[in-house]
Amino acid sequence: MTCWVTKANFARQQQVQPSTISRWVRHPDGPLVDALDARGDKIDTDHPCVKRFFDSQDRKADRRTLASRRALEEEEEDFESGVPTAGGASPNFADSEIIQHLTVAEVATRFGGLPMFTEYVKTFNVLQDARKKELANLKTEGTLVSRDLVRAAVITHLDRLHRRLLTDFAESITRLIYGHCNAGDAVEVAKLTVRDRIGAVLGESIERAIKGFTELNQDGVANDDPDPETLESGVGIEQESG
Repeated sequence: MTCWVTKANFARQQQVQPSTISRWVRHPDGPLVDALDARGDKIDTDHPCVKRFFDSQDRKADRRTLASRRALEEEEEDFESGVPTAGGASPNFADSEIIQHLTVAEVATRFGGLPMFTEYVKTFNVLQDARKKELANLKTEGTLVSRDLVRAAVITHLDRLHRRLLTDFAESITRLIYGHCNAGDAVEVAKLTVRDRIGAVLGESIERAIKGFTELNQDGVANDDPDPETLESGVGIEQESG
């Protein structure tokens, strides 16, 4: 029974690019040209030429596996004896970048059989030392900022600002606009009032964040951080911003 599949599905099954399948079936000497249907859309997977092609691919894979195993054994012998193979590649920067994200066991598994493994490790250590010195220089210059410091000095004030804007500040602004409406004021007048009030709250929050950040950076304590009750209830804006 003939089994037809599209070229796209055949490419997915073989884990190759569709262009590779097209080359196999369209080239006059292509290995699968006889398995193509009359319309040129589908491939007969039961055709003898397909089976012959798969057999040849399996034999090639076996030969590659055998050759790779022999090469690896030779490299391991050279590595154990401390004699690098001729023409051994120098440490590659891309490989050094990969090493930084692997465990020691993964590094040994991936590179341990290579003659230049020790060079890879040396390169990795150099990168680590350079990174440590870079961080030390940033700390000395005062430009190194920890995540905990940002969280304590900035996120705290953003959280407080968010709570204030959604609680008593919203009520305060609503009452101010309502007062402008009752007084018959123009929209521009109400807009100026809202802008001034929002600017005052944002400016105060920025000043608090800068002050808290500076204090934490100096001694690890921010004296004006709000207590939990303040964060939960939202301090009255009229009391804090005047």
